[in-house]
Amino acid sequence: MRSAYEGADVVLNASSSEGLSNVLLEAKAAGKPILASDIPGNRHPVLGEDGDAPAGLLFNLRDHGDFLRKALRLIDDPELRHTLGQGGENQTARLPGSEEEGLGLLRVYETALNR
Repeated sequence: MRSAYEGADVVLNASSSEGLSNVLLEAKAAGKPILASDIPGNRHPVLGEDGDAPAGLLFNLRDHGDFLRKALRLIDDPELRHTLGQGGENQTARLPGSEEEGLGLLRVYETALNR
């Protein structure tokens, strides 16, 4: 999937209802800016929290003009795309790596089996 993201300028998520989307996590890991619908599951990964730089822009699903304005901002402003992509990469860099995640899952399984 990473190679698919490498060819993208922006990653779009237009969900109307979703929890934490893998698409948003993958876009951030690939350093791609995000244009996502403004729903609860998209807010934290796109806007960040606790001083994180944002990784993208949110748009109102019911307002086609809002989508167009945000999309055009991303099309017309390569510096904005770069800044948002970097924000996503920085957020992702603070997450546990695959080895740490695997060890954590192993501990959970071992605990469950030893009960």
